[in-house]
Amino acid sequence: MEKPAFENVPLFAFATAMEFSAVFPKASAEYPDAVNKLIPIDEFPGGAYACVLDVGALDFSVGLTSILLECRQTNIAISAVVNVGICGAYPNRCLNLLDVVRVDEDLQGDYGCEEQDGSFSSWAKARHAASPKQAPESIRNIVSNLKSVRGATVNCCTGTECTSILRSQKLDCDVESMEGIACFAVCEKFQIPAFQIRAVSNFATSRDKSQWKSREALEKLRATILA
Repeated sequence: MEKPAFENVPLFAFATAMEFSAVFPKASAEYPDAVNKLIPIDEFPGGAYACVLDVGALDFSVGLTSILLECRQTNIAISAVVNVGICGAYPNRCLNLLDVVRVDEDLQGDYGCEEQDGSFSSWAKARHAASPKQAPESIRNIVSNLKSVRGATVNCCTGTECTSILRSQKLDCDVESMEGIACFAVCEKFQIPAFQIRAVSNFATSRDKSQWKSREALEKLRATILA
């Protein structure tokens, strides 16, 4: 059996190739077809692995499960999984564009039912990240120094002020993504510490992509991961 490139290192899990290439451009150039593959990352101090799993909780959870099973079958020890990407922040939650945050609790943001009067009844369930004290040494300073926030994982991104207010107030959440809770749930089953690091690229309210700062947020994300 071929010896693993690294032993007992973190796995950085991305939803998109755009996020992966921005944070680890060297590895992205070496592995242009990175979807659902385990990629060694030698530009991270001490070494790491990365994977690109696709957008949305369903594809992300299936992909991450497959990767972690592969690691288990090939005796590759993963010290922690870190879901890395950009996110939208709900207004009036004391967050600014380009803030880099640590999501410690994530909810199923649009899980529930619509009532006859048009109101939404939430069935949101929460999953939690590991404590920063449980983080392996190679990422402990990274996660420990970030602001803790509460996230919502959604299937449909917020596009109106009405939805923004409903989600932020009803769920008491700060940011939204499309994968966070999937990472926490899968890692809980595998008994691997999980963390979520996100950079705020836009405000999750009336959808105006001309105001988004995706490139700048990804630059901040890279600087944080490789600090």
